[in-house]
Amino acid sequence: MDDELNPTSKNKMESKSKTDQPVDETFSQMLIRFMQERNITLQQLYNDAGISRKIYYRMKPRVGYKPKKYTVVRLALALKLSLDDTERLLKSAGYELSRSILKDLVISYCIANNKYSVREVSELLEDFGLPEL
Repeated sequence: MDDELNPTSKNKMESKSKTDQPVDETFSQMLIRFMQERNITLQQLYNDAGISRKIYYRMKPRVGYKPKKYTVVRLALALKLSLDDTERLLKSAGYELSRSILKDLVISYCIANNKYSVREVSELLEDFGLPEL
């Protein structure tokens, strides 16, 4: 069958060429990919994210592991992800940054304005009377 007449094959090719990533990339796979793209070592990641090595090792080998939402946010900050990539990482773990939750709005603001320090974001959250990350 001619590819021009087969919309299914064309859509598959278009969607693959836009992202060049598997459609169903797991949280762990996406996290590792972002680390590799940014040349961030494991030690840098958990130090900058302010998480223990134990938490990282718990999530890495398990395909179905679901970290807490704000652990994912800490990792996104440590990786200095854009807001879109942060949303992708959160979505891969089953979360999103809500526009109706003040804590999430503050986090979105920080990421959009290149404020990636977990400490700085936590301090800003505290200024709003919100729990830190």
